[in-house]
Amino acid sequence: MKSIVIAFGLMATLSMVACDKLDSIINSDVNVSTDTVVAVSTDTVDVAPVPEEINVSTVVVKTVNVKKHSKPRVSVKTAKDYYTSGTLKAKRGSHLDAISDYDKAIKLDPYYAEAYNARALTKDSINDFDGAAADYEKAIQVRNIKSNKTQATDNADIKNVTFHMQQGKMKIDLYDYDGADKDFTKAINIIPSYGPAYIARGDARLKLEKYYDALSDYNKAMKFWPKLNYDSFRKIGNLEMHFENYDKAVVAYRNVVDYDKNNIDSRYKLTDALIMSGNFSEALNSIRVFYLISKDPYVYASDYHRWNIAINKYRQDSTANELKSKINKLKIIKSN
Repeated sequence: MKSIVIAFGLMATLSMVACDKLDSIINSDVNVSTDTVVAVSTDTVDVAPVPEEINVSTVVVKTVNVKKHSKPRVSVKTAKDYYTSGTLKAKRGSHLDAISDYDKAIKLDPYYAEAYNARALTKDSINDFDGAAADYEKAIQVRNIKSNKTQATDNADIKNVTFHMQQGKMKIDLYDYDGADKDFTKAINIIPSYGPAYIARGDARLKLEKYYDALSDYNKAMKFWPKLNYDSFRKIGNLEMHFENYDKAVVAYRNVVDYDKNNIDSRYKLTDALIMSGNFSEALNSIRVFYLISKDPYVYASDYHRWNIAINKYRQDSTANELKSKINKLKIIKSN
């Protein structure tokens, strides 16, 4: 009798332990990550039998919260973005990639005259003269449409302008700068508001060392076609520096770095213009950027002396002293 009582007591104890264990498993917190991978095996698993005395009438299921990942924002490029990147690629000599970017710019904005003109120049450089001629004509047409001048220029005038532009560019390749000047002048006489013709004539006059005339042409180009390309602003900046019009050079170079903030040469020239104009505060910020984007920050020997002389002309303060300190840490190299 005593052994029977002990046996029943042992079974009751085992039943209570099993119930507590099962309840602990069922009611434990469940944490599920969206990155968790649950592997299900096809192998047979031996499970210890649950004693008959255990009755599970209620199963508590925890709610699993799954975090929803927001979709990443997709950066959408504008026509101007493609135009800018195309201009930079053309400058590096990646002509086909540049044309591809101009294509995308024109697809987004079919009336983007500057993109047609830039694509024409690039096609010219790879000897696609027919494609260039078509783009020159299209540039004039869409420019007239945007300016509400659909009747201002007929097709004959457009074709004549295109012809003179091509002739002028061929003469530049043959070093006949005077002949090129005359051809571009003929194009301007037909359509006085055709900005690219002023740019081209300015380039010819620059070769002829007619610096005032070249600067005048570049400025007229910007007046008629203000969004031609950053290279035009760079040429204006260079000429304004030549004439020691430092404030005007600063304005031109600011436009250059707006197109390409990480262009080392453009940043250097802006810093040069700022120092020579006495704008030390902005020059200090500009030279800091120059340090960041240049692997080996440098200064030309001739500029090093000019910069120090310019700074010494003005009242010395903490900004000027810091600027001089930055200049002295630059690697001095010979000018080109």
